Amino acid sequence: MQKIVPHMLRAGEIGRRLENTSALASAFSHLPFGIFLVGGFQRIAQMNEAAEAMLARPDSPLALNGGTIVASNPRDAQELQRLVADACSLRDGAMPGTGGTLMVPSDHKRSDLTRLVLSIAPFVDARAYGLASERCAVIMVTEVARRIPDGFEQHVRSLFDLTSAEARLAAALASGQTLKEAAATSNITVKTCRTYLERIFSKTRTRQQSELVALLKSTEPLSGR
Repeated sequence: MQKIVPHMLRAGEIGRRLENTSALASAFSHLPFGIFLVGGFQRIAQMNEAAEAMLARPDSPLALNGGTIVASNPRDAQELQRLVADACSLRDGAMPGTGGTLMVPSDHKRSDLTRLVLSIAPFVDARAYGLASERCAVIMVTEVARRIPDGFEQHVRSLFDLTSAEARLAAALASGQTLKEAAATSNITVKTCRTYLERIFSKTRTRQQSELVALLKSTEPLSGR
């Protein structure tokens, strides 16, 4: 979320100043990752062009159902519903929930789109900007592609002070490999991989694999792709 927050704050400032949603929609439209602004029941209030393109893909694990965003896999759909509801709720009548991160794989085994990482967080000023009449959550969607940029392994090694073995595993996970696949590629046991993964969690301050992958992908430079 570190990448999107400055854009959202700037867009919100412009939206308040102009007292309409056109500036906010324009700011979102140029982001190279999908943005959905949804209410507590996942009904879409706003989405950008990248989000529309993701929904239009025949291999996408996300879809529209009566104006709401849903995941095709029932378990993922249930978890998405829980995270959105949490991000749109209030705790102790004041603070919004935190949301969370969800990794959603494509249902198509031969798809070029391997997985989507969804980061869900509260967007508390939706009503102030005239975007919705209720509390909203923002869903940032990034694609976990098979190919990662050249030098990515060294990049994450330097960024998070990883060892070469840890950086190799981190890069493999970011490219869409499972822990078992990463172990086979590196000719090490899954148990050793899990040891490396726990160390990576500690150094990146993450707690689960989907959260780690989302963080790793967010460190990639923005592109117009």
